[in-house]
Amino acid sequence: MKKPFLLGTFIVLYCSFTWAQNTIRGLVTDENGDPLPGVTIIISVTTNGTTTDFDGNFLINAASDSTLEFSSIGFESQSVAVNNQTNLSIVLLESVSQLDEVLLTGYTTQTRKSITGSVAVVAVDDLSSLPEQSALGRLQGRVTGVQIGKNGGPGGTPLVRIRGIANVSTSTDPLYIIDGVQTADSNVFNLINPTDIESIQVLKDASAAAIYGTRANNGVIIVTTKTGKGGGDGVRFNLNLSTTIQNARAEAFPKFLSPKQYAEWIWTRIKNAGNTPNHPFYGSGASPVLPKYLTGSGGEESVDLATYALVAGGDNNPIRLANHKGTNWMNEIFQTGIMNNVDFSVSQNTDKSSFYISTSHSSNEGILKYTSFDRFSIRVNSEFKVSDKLTIGESVMAGFGERRGQSGTQQEGGAVMQAHRIMPIIPVYDVEGNFAFVFKSPAGMKICFFSMSI
Repeated sequence: MKKPFLLGTFIVLYCSFTWAQNTIRGLVTDENGDPLPGVTIIISVTTNGTTTDFDGNFLINAASDSTLEFSSIGFESQSVAVNNQTNLSIVLLESVSQLDEVLLTGYTTQTRKSITGSVAVVAVDDLSSLPEQSALGRLQGRVTGVQIGKNGGPGGTPLVRIRGIANVSTSTDPLYIIDGVQTADSNVFNLINPTDIESIQVLKDASAAAIYGTRANNGVIIVTTKTGKGGGDGVRFNLNLSTTIQNARAEAFPKFLSPKQYAEWIWTRIKNAGNTPNHPFYGSGASPVLPKYLTGSGGEESVDLATYALVAGGDNNPIRLANHKGTNWMNEIFQTGIMNNVDFSVSQNTDKSSFYISTSHSSNEGILKYTSFDRFSIRVNSEFKVSDKLTIGESVMAGFGERRGQSGTQQEGGAVMQAHRIMPIIPVYDVEGNFAFVFKSPAGMKICFFSMSI
């Protein structure tokens, strides 16, 4: 009996030692001893971390044998082993490589350290794995001071705001520069293959207007696409295949009333208004009665199915079998969405010429039923050196996009809003298998045939 007891004691002591947490304080400064605010501190191999305050101080709970990773824009990242220390002094060195990075600003290039305006450079490699068809959509949450939204559904129009809304009377859309071509239409990014993009830079302050004029008052997003890579006579081939599965979170859906609870709520509402309950579906008794059938006239206990009629512009008599268990419309309108991407490119770079040719197909079946977006695109970027003083080239892109269904799912008349409003007693299909629902308007019964916006 002693051996198991000793073994159990050893295990408990070992676990307590391994997971012991220490409170670690510290100060982060630069080479001149000035405190660095906003430095990110992450416990290695975890997602736990903190940031330094305005005075460069930090406080974090970590194991005595853990490693802390310090990082900040413009400085070299640094890893520091705790080694049972409770007070750390960290000095971060400036990143020479970031300061010497060449940026495209308007019609010229500059190094980062020589730029006085606000310029953000997006790490395009970090965006390649994101499940988003639009390159603008992939920027969401990646650039400080830039808000990016979308008008719902596959192929929705990206909405971009740089440093908020500058005015209320004119457009607040930024100016887009794609390989030197100016546009204010963000829809063009739905046709551009994100893997064709070499770099994205955002000019965020008023200095951009000195280059592009008043069109740049709301900021500028500069996009440069890829050119031939490598050297010698070798040709580089690249093939990317990806599939993304998306689901709507069922736990985020509201809990709906059952048909009986909904009918009782209507009765309570009418009584509280001082009126006698009366409803086309639920009758006019002391308590509501769930009908067996729903027609254009209201609730019925028996119907002649031969009188069913559904004629556009004619006399209609829709017949529906009432769903006493209740229809969960949120579950009915959502599905598992699948997005497939296929990208193929060929590139070469020699002393005399370079080229980059790519083709892609992307299909996105949305999580909202009967919504999708398909994109086909092809790009040719080439350059030929005719002589030491003359070089010719072109950048050509052709794209085709097809959107099906609603893109504005957040609008008042969108499918999601309607799913919140449709009575649960109404089934998804009528007796003939057609989509339909009926709702009561102030003018009386209104028949509306719900076709999921195909």
